[in-house]
Amino acid sequence: MVSDKMKKAVIISLLSVVIVLLLILILISNNSSNSKTIMIYMAGSNLESDAALATSELEKIVPKNVDLEHVNVLVYTGGSKKWFNFVSAEENAIYKLEKDGFKKLETYDRYNMGESDTFETFLNYAYDNYKADSYNLIMWDHGLGALGSISDEHTDDYLDVSEMNQALSNSRFNNHKLDTVIFRTCLNSTYEVASVYSKYAKYMVASEEITYGMTSHATLNFLNSIKGNEDNVSFGKAFITSYQKQMNEIDPKKSAYSTYAIIDLSKIEQLNKDMDSFFSKIDVGNNYNNIARIRSGLLQYAGDQALDYDTVDLYSLVNNLKSYATKEADKLLNTIKETIVYNWASSTESNGIAIYFPYKGSSYAKSVHMSQVYDKLSLNKSYTRFIKDFQEGQTAKTAYKYSFSNEKMKVNDKKEFKLQLTKEEQETFASAHYVIFRKEADNYYTPIYKGIDPKLDKNGVLRTNINNNVIKVVDKGDKTEEFTTIYAIRGKKKEYYALGTLENYKDKFWMVPVKVMIKENKKGKPYIANTIRDDKDKERSGLVYDYKKFDGIIIHNNRYRITDANGKYNNQFVPSKTSYALELKPKNLKLKKSSLDKEGDYYCVFYIHDVQNKTHYSDLIKIK
Repeated sequence: MVSDKMKKAVIISLLSVVIVLLLILILISNNSSNSKTIMIYMAGSNLESDAALATSELEKIVPKNVDLEHVNVLVYTGGSKKWFNFVSAEENAIYKLEKDGFKKLETYDRYNMGESDTFETFLNYAYDNYKADSYNLIMWDHGLGALGSISDEHTDDYLDVSEMNQALSNSRFNNHKLDTVIFRTCLNSTYEVASVYSKYAKYMVASEEITYGMTSHATLNFLNSIKGNEDNVSFGKAFITSYQKQMNEIDPKKSAYSTYAIIDLSKIEQLNKDMDSFFSKIDVGNNYNNIARIRSGLLQYAGDQALDYDTVDLYSLVNNLKSYATKEADKLLNTIKETIVYNWASSTESNGIAIYFPYKGSSYAKSVHMSQVYDKLSLNKSYTRFIKDFQEGQTAKTAYKYSFSNEKMKVNDKKEFKLQLTKEEQETFASAHYVIFRKEADNYYTPIYKGIDPKLDKNGVLRTNINNNVIKVVDKGDKTEEFTTIYAIRGKKKEYYALGTLENYKDKFWMVPVKVMIKENKKGKPYIANTIRDDKDKERSGLVYDYKKFDGIIIHNNRYRITDANGKYNNQFVPSKTSYALELKPKNLKLKKSSLDKEGDYYCVFYIHDVQNKTHYSDLIKIK
């Protein structure tokens, strides 16, 4: 007979085994799932109507490669005036990926994809009709930084973060969190967007910087290798790896600033607490000038191409403000690191999550950010006070004055520019740049170089040197050299751009306006890094073109009237009615560093930006 003690021991042993098995099952369920529903909210916008980018993305999701037994792929389409595939521009629709391609499940009227109701409809349809262990959302279109994303081309409306919040709070995901949300958009890896999704999702994957696309490449093809039991972080990394591969193909010289990060949204609550502790310690009113100088020196995402979004890296911001509350800053910096599960960035200035800091944007944009984001969503109170106090300092009715008398401005034989600032000017100085003009025979002026490298030394002298520091375009075909209008836009990595046009005329003539992005190699020699579509009449598309595959390239060389009736510089650039440009074959294009030609009639103008981001201009300085 089995004793009672032995029976109890067997029962306890069996219970132990059951408990261990349950723990293993719990761990497995927390880290992976057996089935996934992937929802792609795809507003085609001008990315599709202009360049068929949405079509390209969908075409590269190959049904036979997708784990259709365990993965549901749903796409909600709309928001574009023209599609180049099976989608109609006259309706919104939901499609499901089947073995033979995308099959239409539901048809709707042409609703605005920038409305919360439209977004909510898709979220609820996917949850109600395609049950799964894991739900994953991909937002595909333009991004608008802290404001939101998704631009509808029919209405010129977008889905702002408060509308996202409304849709998500009314959806099934108010009680059942999404596993991941991926933004295949520009500039959406922000504290503001993460704050909204932290209530409805576990992880967020997004970029602090502009993202790029090209019709011959895709990012959504990462779905071809996704399995139903893929864990959340691996899912996010698979997407980022796909984007990296795309960038390696369209930007092999790695010239574009590229970022993507995975954010653990469960950490946002602690991040908020630590932000409160840190920013509550900063007295903006008594430290405005120094804070403004710090802000002016931070990398602003999208650069001058999207000033209104005004986003900077959160870690860099806190680190630069650290002296105001060292203990609290250290804790916050550590929390930021813990919040970012994975960060891929081509710049050490990017640490995974950005934040809105109003400085360069228009006053209208600032009011929109405040009303649509911070006030509507009641985001972090201390940081809200911080940026509102900063805005008050920036808009105060203080008129700073700078004197640009001749005795203060000097250009020596070595082409070094010097400008002595008074103590009062030094206190309100934030940053500076300069423009070199060549005076033409018709009294128009050609800007040939914008430099952003002037530094203020400890004696209050603003100085720079242009000796062998200006860029010329060289045509290797006819061996001619010419200055053209080139703007420096980032100093640390020596990045510039010129305005150009790409031409194809062999088969069907067509032209593409572009920004010709220029960088320097380790030896300081300039080269064309890439050419990016620059259509001023429409939203920035982010299309990257290989200029060498075109038949011709034009580098524009504009001329302006920049003086008043008395010959004084007035910053009113009145363009010449005649356009000037350099047209050459891409294979013959070369760039080189140069000094100014001795026979030219050259002038320089200093632009000083004060702590309120107002600009002061010197008169024309003759370069002898």
